[in-house]
Amino acid sequence: MKIAIVGNMNNNGFALMRYLRDLGADAHLLLYANDGVDSLAHFRPESDTWHIDRWRPFIHQTNIVNGLCSALPDPLQRALKLWHSARHYKGKRVERIGSSARDFRHALARYDKVIGSGISAALGYRAGMPLDVFFPYSTGVEFLGSQALTSRLAQMGPVRRTVTTLAIKAQCAGVRAAHAVVTAEHTLTKTVLSSIDVVPISLPIPMVYCETAPYLSCLSGAARQTIDQMRTSRMVLSCARQLWRNPGHMSQDEWARESKNSDWLIRGFAELVAAGRFEDTTLGLTEYGPDVSASKALCDTLGIANRVAWIPKLPRREVLALLPHAFVIVGEFKQVDEMLWGGTGWEALSAGRPLVHSFRFADGRFEAIYGMPRPPVCAVSSATDVPDVLSRLLSRSGEADLVGQRSKRWFDEYCGAGLAAKWLALLNDPTSVMRPLLTTPC
Repeated sequence: MKIAIVGNMNNNGFALMRYLRDLGADAHLLLYANDGVDSLAHFRPESDTWHIDRWRPFIHQTNIVNGLCSALPDPLQRALKLWHSARHYKGKRVERIGSSARDFRHALARYDKVIGSGISAALGYRAGMPLDVFFPYSTGVEFLGSQALTSRLAQMGPVRRTVTTLAIKAQCAGVRAAHAVVTAEHTLTKTVLSSIDVVPISLPIPMVYCETAPYLSCLSGAARQTIDQMRTSRMVLSCARQLWRNPGHMSQDEWARESKNSDWLIRGFAELVAAGRFEDTTLGLTEYGPDVSASKALCDTLGIANRVAWIPKLPRREVLALLPHAFVIVGEFKQVDEMLWGGTGWEALSAGRPLVHSFRFADGRFEAIYGMPRPPVCAVSSATDVPDVLSRLLSRSGEADLVGQRSKRWFDEYCGAGLAAKWLALLNDPTSVMRPLLTTPC
């Protein structure tokens, strides 16, 4: 059985491919034409491994574009490309506007099973090759119901809105046609899928493939400098995006679901500093996300700039080398019930250090949804929880170490090869997946 994994957002595809190959499966990663470029440059396979030569034979570049236009009929795509070419629209390369159904058929012709994310659902449907497994990477499903897309529809002109709506309908048809849809996100994503009569399988993505840096000298200067800081002071480290200011196109309710509330960590740490506590502690933040400048200004306003280490955006292989040296790792503080963490949370759990993160599950709900015990996450429900949780961990080094050890054991048991084996079983026995009757039109 030859398996294709289409798309590599967040290096999810690359991690899954490696886990499946470790289990003996003939899995291959097919990169979109726009995977790992521009703002996604840090999501390249080379950024996620110290052994790229081992995996390179199983990584294949395609000309398939992960974008809305790829969901449109080929004649309409050709018309749009002509229009873009004539206007030199924002300097965008015409060949990266969209892809044809023929492109998809050609790229996937040699594979027995296809796992995909992104626009592959719509393209597979258009090509007459529905996906065996679709796994969305965006909350609300990319190119279908994600707030980043739907919140902008009302602001679009009539032509653009019509074209976008056509693409959304194609993605809807593709998701519904997939033999199985897998997600661990049970808030907006599950709501969107339910609205189109899709019952997803509750299964996380094994998105963090752990490797050890061969030598400290292999790390960048910024990474080595950060490790040196961690050796001289205890660091509360967050590698999550800085995202806490409404960009303006989202309603208050939409933004409440989207914000990572990154400022809570800065304000909570500032409260500890103002109380004169934990003078041997530094806050490490990553220069990543739209609100970096606002966060730096907030640090200045609160008088803690001299206690904050700003770390440049690093490839994941270097992030994974940093995390075990942190004293505490902080993720995100989304205010959404039963929302699971993303890559930064999985990375922290794999590192053997305490993870401070929002965890809005009622007693027993996590176990009921995912069929596994809850991880030892240090839960934050509100801004006032942050200084209290940090204070407890910083005051009790033994407790922090114990939580970290339990986190590592939990990750190894439930998020690595064991989780990948469930994906492989799903591919081997697709008849075990029951899909509902489709009654709601896209």
